[in-house]
Amino acid sequence: MPTVSIKLADETKRRLDTAVAAQGLKPHACARLVEFLLIEWPLAAAPTVDMLVDALGILAQHPKIGRPVAQGLREQVISRGKLGYLALYDYDQ
Repeated sequence: MPTVSIKLADETKRRLDTAVAAQGLKPHACARLVEFLLIEWPLAAAPTVDMLVDALGILAQHPKIGRPVAQGLREQVISRGKLGYLALYDYDQ
């Protein structure tokens, strides 16, 4: 991986980690997504992180907007054009 790509990857991961930590969320699933994007669609990684950070911020402020699913989790669809992401989460009341 060229140096520029490594710096972009590090910066993208750092932005996500900072935003997720600021919301009090657990970063494990987001980190896996960023890793995937950096390999499969490197140019989409940073904009996707920005979109996810915004969506996670909304979930942190309004955790009940997702629909209840099994095992006490909730889910929220995060749309991105024809594609999207499904956030599975729980929260402390």
